[in-house]
Amino acid sequence: MIQKVSMHKIMMAIFMMAFFFPHFPVLASSEDTSTTALNNKLNDTFKSLELLKEAQVNITRGDIKKQFEAKPFLKKMTDQFPKIIDFVTNVIKDENVMPELIKMMQNKKDLWRFFYVNVFLFIFSFLWKLTYRKKNFFSLSYIGNMFTRFFTINGLRIYALIYLFGDNLTPLWNVFIDTFEVFG
Repeated sequence: MIQKVSMHKIMMAIFMMAFFFPHFPVLASSEDTSTTALNNKLNDTFKSLELLKEAQVNITRGDIKKQFEAKPFLKKMTDQFPKIIDFVTNVIKDENVMPELIKMMQNKKDLWRFFYVNVFLFIFSFLWKLTYRKKNFFSLSYIGNMFTRFFTINGLRIYALIYLFGDNLTPLWNVFIDTFEVFG
């Protein structure tokens, strides 16, 4: 019998697997001792994923709604946007989303690249803001420059996220489109 698992425990299990099994997406081809150890870790990780999938089946929309209602901010947000509960339920129940997010968290090289892009954009945004004239705080040029900076910096962040992790985020995007019926 499978016991009900909270969403918090599922997310912790995913991040623990990503932390303790950094070579999860790597499949080795040679049969030496390090490869055997890696294959054993991979088998354990896949077994954990199978248990996670079985636990995900038992999670219902009502369980997630109870957990969201326990926190005032989430309760207020789900009162205004009830489809958020459906989205979280669909993300947990989808069999492609969680493994892809785990792969994304294990790709340390691209995570560092994304970190460096964000640091660069933070510094660039700060320097760009220094060019504003402080005397005309309520002028249209100041407000226009603020909006231009905001959309440019965040557009570059989104571009970097899609460029580095687009393949990993595709299943999550598909669940988002299906849940919120964005394009039809």
